[in-house]
Amino acid sequence: MEVMTSKEEGTILALTQNTYEFRDKVRLQKELATMKKDMDAIKRRLFDEPRETDFKTQESSGAREQHPGAKHRVGGE
Repeated sequence: MEVMTSKEEGTILALTQNTYEFRDKVRLQKELATMKKDMDAIKRRLFDEPRETDFKTQESSGAREQHPGAKHRVGGE
């Protein structure tokens, strides 16, 4: 309490700077935590959830059944 009621400019300046630095660090930690949550959500969407391209590249189940022995040949046969 004695330090807080001090009239010394150096002490007041030091306390003010410490308070601002603490506030800024807390704010930064909150921002980093939010960014980490956002990054985790992006990773889940990219790697865990099926994507539209996954469906486009999958072969349909009936494609091979229609022509099981047919091969593509140059010349249209």
